Amino acid sequence: MTNVKMVALDTVHITSVSKDNLTAGAQFEIDSATAKDLESRGIAKRVDETASATTLREDGPTISEFVAAGYDPSTYPPAGYASRSTDQEIADAIAQAGAAASKAEVPPQNKMEPAPTNKSEDPAVAAAATPASTSAPRSRRQKA
Repeated sequence: MTNVKMVALDTVHITSVSKDNLTAGAQFEIDSATAKDLESRGIAKRVDETASATTLREDGPTISEFVAAGYDPSTYPPAGYASRSTDQEIADAIAQAGAAASKAEVPPQNKMEPAPTNKSEDPAVAAAATPASTSAPRSRRQKA
């Protein structure tokens, strides 16, 4: 009989392979009849020697889709995916992102922060100079 390379899908004990348990992911060789039985029971699967363990997925995003989703173009393609964009498209996206990052960003204005006051001015004079329309409304309890 011919031996077949297999990989364990769960922890399994196969006496003809090892005296110890085989953990999930462990590769081993076994005769084809036993391999067929293990496969049918879902305990192990055959190792496809023609397919590489590092096969990349082909259904990933293009560089423009990647950047539009908010990711940094310098990390393209995502882990586990093959590139769907040309080297020139990737270089252009990285250059464009670098140019955008080099522009000085103006921090957003804090609208909750009070207006700056002139420290040399007397607070009473500053309060008197404030128009009545911007001051706080009178309390109902106060007498006019």
